[in-house]
Amino acid sequence: VECDSDKHARLVSISWFFLAVWPIAVPLSYLAALIHSRHDIQLHLPTYHSNAIKFLWAGYKEQFFWWEPLEMARKIILTSAVVFIDINEGYNNLLRLFVGLLLTMV
Repeated sequence: VECDSDKHARLVSISWFFLAVWPIAVPLSYLAALIHSRHDIQLHLPTYHSNAIKFLWAGYKEQFFWWEPLEMARKIILTSAVVFIDINEGYNNLLRLFVGLLLTMV
């Protein structure tokens, strides 16, 4: 694919779309799957679906089965928020560190 071709422009558009959708769609789809199986998870009923998504809730107590999508969203915010801080100035490196530290503590 050559950089100035129509195919390249199409691929760039598609990639920007998925780059914007992924951080929202994945945590929401995980949350939807967990909500769908919440009764099975909380009552310790091993069903096909609850076992298929066990990697999302197995590390948490039953009442906190929903925590993994929230934690995933926090990590996405942490890793993407510091990228948008301009680093051309020296003090902005310190700002990146401070924002990262602040988001980690939340």
